[in-house]
Amino acid sequence: MSGLKRILIVAYSFPPQGGIGGRRWAKFAKKIQRSGYEVEVIAADMADEVNSPWAADVAGISVKRFKTTFPTSLKKQPTKLVDKVKYRMALRKMVLKTKGTPYDRAALDQWAFRSLFRQRMEAFNPDTVIATGAPFDLLYFTALELKNYTRVLSLADLRDPWVNGSAFGYSALSQKRLEIEKEKEAKVIDAFDRATMPWPENIEELKQRHPNHAEKLSVLPHFFDEDDLKSESEITNPPDLIYGGAIYEGLRKAMAELSAFSLERKIKTEIRTGSQVDTSIQNDFFNVLPPLSSKDFFARVKASRYSLLFLPEGKRYGLTKLYELVACGNPIVAIGKESNLSESIEKNALGSFVRADHLTEDLAKAIGKEKSFEPNQEWSENYSLSKVTSDLMGLLKKEFHEK
Repeated sequence: MSGLKRILIVAYSFPPQGGIGGRRWAKFAKKIQRSGYEVEVIAADMADEVNSPWAADVAGISVKRFKTTFPTSLKKQPTKLVDKVKYRMALRKMVLKTKGTPYDRAALDQWAFRSLFRQRMEAFNPDTVIATGAPFDLLYFTALELKNYTRVLSLADLRDPWVNGSAFGYSALSQKRLEIEKEKEAKVIDAFDRATMPWPENIEELKQRHPNHAEKLSVLPHFFDEDDLKSESEITNPPDLIYGGAIYEGLRKAMAELSAFSLERKIKTEIRTGSQVDTSIQNDFFNVLPPLSSKDFFARVKASRYSLLFLPEGKRYGLTKLYELVACGNPIVAIGKESNLSESIEKNALGSFVRADHLTEDLAKAIGKEKSFEPNQEWSENYSLSKVTSDLMGLLKKEFHEK
């Protein structure tokens, strides 16, 4: 066989359409293409979601899109009565049309996707196929097609836990529907040459469920993109404490306490988010502002004293944002409940953990530690996009030549 040249990436969400689900493989695609490989992407056509902050990363990458039919009314939690009615009606239809989870966005797209996949396999003629999920049905549909392309190297990247996860309704599925999802996961692990997940703990759980395929399972970690940390912007009036991202459910009390603490201690706190925050808790030292571009945001992070990180429940092992904040070189102040993630932050000397139910007490202890803080550069360097992509391509080339 000749060397690895062309890589086809299957990703439901991919810039300039879609949200956070498209970030991981948009970044990989950019770096892989820059390394001299031909890259093409198959993604869902989400014309109503066109504000991806990673659009610039995928400039010049060919993207072929299939029609997706997931109901728009199910894409976010409804607040108005009319939207709640639409949500329930759409969910009922999805329940009738699906056998596994009704929340999988690709559930009704099997033939639209598989038709396009076959076209691109013939026209683009890739030697490697990489499919990423969630949504996991897209991985399953790809697995069904792979039997027709035995010469092609394949890798399945599960960004989140599948049958033991809490997203996409898996934790609330009936036993019958859960068994169907387990069968899909088993098919994917069996059909693909390699399968990856971002965290070692994820891989260990996967190995327990699929012991006969343990040798094909490995970690493909999250990362920070060096390009995002390069900025010529001059920062004036930088904050002491800065956060950027969604405000998760259950943080209302913590946000109010953080606001009061900021005012009392005169700690300039800046919250950059598109989420709604109670305007009554804003003050001269606690400001909620619109999101910034990645480069502009991280320029402000590097100029601040502390990087604020909220730890959402359900994220047991890590957050993509963690790597970016660590690379900025400031101590992290992580607010949430104790977890593997909070333990990892303190174990690796990345910053301080603040218990959400003891916020004022713990935050007082954390503030002031930056003078003795030394960035863990060794830890950070292991998670640069360049390093992780280099390791990925090394793995693919090795597997390709062995295949």
